[in-house]
Amino acid sequence: MVYRLENRFVIFNYFDIGTGFHKLKDQIQLPQLLPHKVKPVKYGLKLYFAMSTTSQFTRKNFMINQQYTTVFIDRDGTIGGNGHFQSLEDFKLYPYTLEAIDKLKRNNIKVFGLSNQTHIEDGKMNYYDFFNSLISVGFDDAFICPHSEKTNCNCRKPKKGLIDQAHAKYYFENSQSIIIGDRYSSDITLALDCDMLGVHVGTGKQETNKRSNCDKVIYVKTLKDAVDYIVK
Repeated sequence: MVYRLENRFVIFNYFDIGTGFHKLKDQIQLPQLLPHKVKPVKYGLKLYFAMSTTSQFTRKNFMINQQYTTVFIDRDGTIGGNGHFQSLEDFKLYPYTLEAIDKLKRNNIKVFGLSNQTHIEDGKMNYYDFFNSLISVGFDDAFICPHSEKTNCNCRKPKKGLIDQAHAKYYFENSQSIIIGDRYSSDITLALDCDMLGVHVGTGKQETNKRSNCDKVIYVKTLKDAVDYIVK
């Protein structure tokens, strides 16, 4: 069936999967496409666009009137714990964490875990056990730096390596993405360096003294408050 959203603005981010298509990033009205014989066909939660003069396709998961599409969330001090390393057995989620993550996903927002875990490299934590623990709370995927500070890797927050890994697997715009965390020096600095919105929570490290007047940083008490801000 042809899926038409008459007179509604839809954010299209086209990407090439064959020759003959240009990458476009713009806000346009769907009726503007129809005279050009572009037929948007709904299948599940995706729209598939086919040019009638070719056999090639482009596709895009779209969202209507929604600014943010992707949220990265820190672990220690943000979804649970006290801001410091705790074993999988000792780590406890905050009471609101599962519902907060689920609320984002119900609103078609991709939710990724984002964590520095030095103790993977020193053998105190198994990478796959830690990864699975993040997936179990509802994250769509997780990006983890397993290295110690001395390793000088490119993925330890606030370096951009974990975001680069996410870009290699998923299509998203930094300008439509958010990082939520309790550490200004790692989580929020990474957000600013990547031109993302940084949401600084007051749990965990409780760095309430580290604030700036930057309009790309929001300060909230908890992850729940952060999600309520994102999904209004």
